Amino acid sequence: NYAFEQEVERIINERFGDYADDVAIGISREKLLSKKEEFSQNIARVYFDEYTPERNCEIFADILCGVEPDEILKKYGMSANFSDMLQFRKYVKALPKQYRKGLTKINDRIREIDGTAIDGFRGSISVEEISEQLEQEGKYAGKNVRRVLNKQEENERLERLKVLEEQLRIAEQYGLEDY
Repeated sequence: NYAFEQEVERIINERFGDYADDVAIGISREKLLSKKEEFSQNIARVYFDEYTPERNCEIFADILCGVEPDEILKKYGMSANFSDMLQFRKYVKALPKQYRKGLTKINDRIREIDGTAIDGFRGSISVEEISEQLEQEGKYAGKNVRRVLNKQEENERLERLKVLEEQLRIAEQYGLEDY
């Protein structure tokens, strides 16, 4: 995969610059290129349609090639633009679990900026107070709660289905459906 090979060269240049000998660079290059098959098999699974194909390849190559999560966050996630940070968080959340290691720290940084951006905000009313009020109003009946939970689960399934359909469409668009 030519895209991955280009990313390996970029990573080698970032790691070593002009300060390494050819042997060290050669060993590193071979080690990184050994991830080529994993890249090809998974790029469609991790593809995030809100990023360009180049950006997708760059980030995923960094993840596969062992660039430190803090470095990846600094490079792609810790933007001066809060919207870009939220965008990167969406990318991380969509990654299969084995590729998220260390990248979920983006949540902490977002919470530092805006505590309501991820967790929402209920105000100063506690969960117990909300439950008590619902019970007093007769809205806390088991059947009502079950109905709400079922609707939430249905919406989550539909959302996951939409994401999968979009990822398949993108994979087909870029000829990656065989990976």
